[in-house]
Amino acid sequence: RLEFVGRRNMAGRFPRYISLDAQITKGFTIPKFEKHRARIGVAIFNITNHFNPRDIQNNLGSPRVGDFFNSFGTTVRGKFEIDF
Repeated sequence: RLEFVGRRNMAGRFPRYISLDAQITKGFTIPKFEKHRARIGVAIFNITNHFNPRDIQNNLGSPRVGDFFNSFGTTVRGKFEIDF
């Protein structure tokens, strides 16, 4: 005997994935070390703040079975790079 959650063979799919990322950097030379360059900047991920789940609750005993979880919101990261 087989048991299914919902209709058989109609499991569905994850919601549509939408993500817009951007990065801005500024390069400059390091004083006293003209041979070396550095970059400083900022990176922004998921600017649209769209719900992009990475996991699904698959515990049949849970009241939230089939719900989507583990999405990242908008993330901002600072960057500093040195080229030798």
